[in-house]
Amino acid sequence: MKPEKTTIFSFTVLSVGSLIALFMMVAWGCTKTTPASTFGAPLCLGIAYDVSQSVANVEMPTMTTDQLDRILTVLKKRGGTIAFGLVDEKAFEPLLRAQVVPVQGQLDERARRNQQNIKRLTDFTTEVAAKLNCQRNALRTDINGSIARLTLFFDEPNHPANVEKVLIFVSDGLDTGLWKNFKEIHLADDVQVFAVGMEARLAQKLFGPNAILFESIDAAIRNLDPSSQ
Repeated sequence: MKPEKTTIFSFTVLSVGSLIALFMMVAWGCTKTTPASTFGAPLCLGIAYDVSQSVANVEMPTMTTDQLDRILTVLKKRGGTIAFGLVDEKAFEPLLRAQVVPVQGQLDERARRNQQNIKRLTDFTTEVAAKLNCQRNALRTDINGSIARLTLFFDEPNHPANVEKVLIFVSDGLDTGLWKNFKEIHLADDVQVFAVGMEARLAQKLFGPNAILFESIDAAIRNLDPSSQ
């Protein structure tokens, strides 16, 4: 009888121990932080928005604040930095910028970082919305000036090593600006260009053969978020 009781007791202890181990594994899996890579690499995102008379004449797509919100939703999910600039008579001007930092650390640190992100994006939205509402009546289209400024942004050395660099360029591509004859101005090869509303020949001339053409801004935004495909 004793050996039988010992066997039953050992089996019971083993079963309880297995259940405890299984419970701990499930609990750990439920509480660990989801890695950022789940949502794709962090973004270094530039937006160039043409407000010259030429795009008004050909009815180029217009960017709305709703589309801007959708872009920022992707940025909040993936993290990174965004910069916005107009393509007008004098496009080599400081860009409007915002950064989304990872929300991590102790509870108070996470709350502080989250509030910082909210403020940065709120301020950025307000500033960009004012630019989007301006009339498209610029007399010149300084495309090379815009690219030169965005090149400074993309080439900054403090971007994360695994960052994905993307430029959304909303323009007809007809450069009539003062920088148009500066042939050496070009983006680095690691920058993906989403050319919205631009004729294929002009897109290739400005950005090379790897530029991705989009008919609408909405289509370009969808391409930013791998999880939405």
